[in-house]
Amino acid sequence: MITQLKLIGSYNFLNFGYQRIDTIKSLVVLEIFNFLKYVTTRIETSLGVFGRLIKD
Repeated sequence: MITQLKLIGSYNFLNFGYQRIDTIKSLVVLEIFNFLKYVTTRIETSLGVFGRLIKD
């Protein structure tokens, strides 16, 4: 009985760990995506400013 409870406990712990890893992974992906979006926006903005300077 005790070993059964231990098994269930460790299984739940492992499950929880995997869920945590999945959450962390999706958060990291989201962070990378937001960072790339930010970088491209910054590049577009500076290119726009640069293009205006060249046109003038």
